Amino acid sequence: VPAFERVVTGWQRERDEEPAPERIAQLDKLLSTYAHWADDFADDDGRLHPHLHPLATDSGRFACSQPNLQQVPAEHTAPGMRACFVPARGMVFIVADYAQIELRVAAELAPCDAMRAVFRAGRDPHRATAATLARKPEAEVTPHERKLAKAVNFGFLFGMGARRFQEYAKSNYGLDLSPAAAQSARDAFFATFPGIAAWHRRIGALEGRSQREPITVHTALGRRKRFLPGHFSFNAALNIPVQGTAAEGFKRAMIDLHAALQPLGGRGILCIHDEYIAEVPEPRAEEARLLVQQTMEAAMATVVPHVPIVADAHTARSWAEK
Repeated sequence: VPAFERVVTGWQRERDEEPAPERIAQLDKLLSTYAHWADDFADDDGRLHPHLHPLATDSGRFACSQPNLQQVPAEHTAPGMRACFVPARGMVFIVADYAQIELRVAAELAPCDAMRAVFRAGRDPHRATAATLARKPEAEVTPHERKLAKAVNFGFLFGMGARRFQEYAKSNYGLDLSPAAAQSARDAFFATFPGIAAWHRRIGALEGRSQREPITVHTALGRRKRFLPGHFSFNAALNIPVQGTAAEGFKRAMIDLHAALQPLGGRGILCIHDEYIAEVPEPRAEEARLLVQQTMEAAMATVVPHVPIVADAHTARSWAEK
C-alpha cells in the first residue's frame, strides 16, 4: 500500500507539471480510476481480494470486480503500478501466459490447415503473414514487417475491415497505413491462411438467415451464443467461439492447478484473460514454474487437440517483472 500511494503521488506530480495534452488525459484517467484503490479495497493484510465472475461474459471468460484487476494497465501506461503487486514474504510469483492462443484456437476451429502447419512446425505465424505481405522468405522478414504482420493477424482474425484496421494499427502498434496498405494487409492475411478466409465466408453466409431466424454459434465444449433474429453480429460470431474455447481450456487448467500446486505450498491468485498468476514458496519456484507451464499446456490440449499449445511461464518478485 505505501508503494502504491507513492506511485499515485508521482502521477499527481506529473499531472501538475502540465505534460502534453494526451498525457494529461491519460493521467486524469489513472487518477480517477486507481487513486483510491488502497483506501477502498485493501484489507488489513494489505492485499486485494477482488470478485472473479466465471460466467459473466458471453464468451465464458472471467470478469473481475471490486476492483477490476484484469484492467490494471501495463508499465508504459501506468508507470510503477504493477510493481506494487508483490508476493507475500518468502514467496514468489509464477506468471504464465498462453502464446498466441487465439490464433491457435482459430486454427483448430476454422479449421485452417495452413495455420496449423505453421504451429506444428514451430514457425512464427506473424513471420508467415509478413512473408506474404513483403513477398520474401520468412527468414528475411524485418522486425518492422513482423510488427505489421502481428497487427494484421490479430486485427483481421475476427472480421475487422480495412478502414477499422488503419485505426487499430495506429492506436495499438503505432503504425500509419494508407487505405491501400491496409487493404493489401488484409489480402495478405487471407492469402496466407485460406482456411481462415473460408471460415469467415461461412460465418458471413449466416447473415442472410439471421433476419428471419435465430443463429447459434458454440465453443468446443458446447457453450452457446444465440443471436435473435435481426441481432446477428459477424464479429461476435467469429470471436465468441474462439475466446470461449480458450476460456474453457484455461478453466480446466485452473482446476488442475488448484490441486497440483497445493503439495508445493502454492496457490493461484489471479487470472487475467489468458494469463495466470500463482504464489509459491521461493525454494519451490522452478518446480512450480514447470508445473504451471506443463499443466496449462496439457489442459488446453484437451479442447484444442490438433494444434500445439505453448504456455510461457516465469518467476517474478512483482507483477511488473518480465
